[in-house]
Amino acid sequence: MASINYEHSLNEKILVVYEHDSFNDIQESLLTYSQQYINCTFKVYFNNYSHELTHIGFVQLTYNDTDAIHVIQHFTVDHKELSNHLSKPISIKV
Repeated sequence: MASINYEHSLNEKILVVYEHDSFNDIQESLLTYSQQYINCTFKVYFNNYSHELTHIGFVQLTYNDTDAIHVIQHFTVDHKELSNHLSKPISIKV
């Protein structure tokens, strides 16, 4: 699974993704990590092997009541919504 670090400044929530194998690997990590932050928007960076950060866009986790699933919405660097997103059934802890 991809590794994700959470960082923040005074006005931004930032996720730095590193050690990833594939896009699906990143998606699963984002869903797992961000379930505690429903409706928060995160600025997403990749940390490459040269330890340089590249801003790749934004993600927001929402909850779809109708289908009872979490959905990650992806946005470009200029905040345009991307059409493809990954959804995952919610797991309820009792």
